[in-house]
Amino acid sequence: NTSLYYLPIGKAKDLGYLHKIAPAALAKKFALGIWGEYNEKIGIPFRSVTTNYNDDDRRRQLGVIMENMGSAGWAVLNEGEKVELLQVAAGDPYKCFQELIKVLDSQMSKFVLGQDSTADGASKTGTYGSMEVLQEISEDRHESDLINACNIINNVLFPKLRLLGYKLSDTDVFEWDKSLELGVAEYVDYVEKLAPFYDIDTEEVSKKIGIKLTAKKTEAAPGGAVPKK
Repeated sequence: NTSLYYLPIGKAKDLGYLHKIAPAALAKKFALGIWGEYNEKIGIPFRSVTTNYNDDDRRRQLGVIMENMGSAGWAVLNEGEKVELLQVAAGDPYKCFQELIKVLDSQMSKFVLGQDSTADGASKTGTYGSMEVLQEISEDRHESDLINACNIINNVLFPKLRLLGYKLSDTDVFEWDKSLELGVAEYVDYVEKLAPFYDIDTEEVSKKIGIKLTAKKTEAAPGGAVPKK
């Protein structure tokens, strides 16, 4: 059964985020291309050589010299000839391209995260409360994606793997590891707070902090207190 080797996600004709993001992504690609072309034609000054020689060999030599100078446009002109470049009459070309790209980035962020204010913190402003709400929206979207992926793995992938002969019991369940990765200082602080109430696995703590721990000391603790036996 070839269907065992496929993992369907979504509906048969569902394109997911693709059909929403593709227009904005293509428009951004087009905007970046036009911006690059604008910089190539206008951003780098046009170069010209004026000569009153009618010698073709000399013209070719000047052409090679100009071409080796870089990527900007260039020309070899006779005296009295000139090249004129059209200038932008009004407006700020940089702002025109930049604002268009910012709008497209914002649209794509809204499609994926449900909001765009936390996608680029350096350029966004707002109160702490409003930013916290937007962050929660993003986290809710992320949590929903995790739950969806977990359901697909448990309800679709695992049953197919069992049929294909993989050793998975009916009780095997996939779960996301959401444990926090703590730094050494934070880890030691947690251990210190839990030690009075629980027996701590010293071997596990040793692996985490990189210091080998042995039997717990029974002498007087700082402040004169004596640990109870």
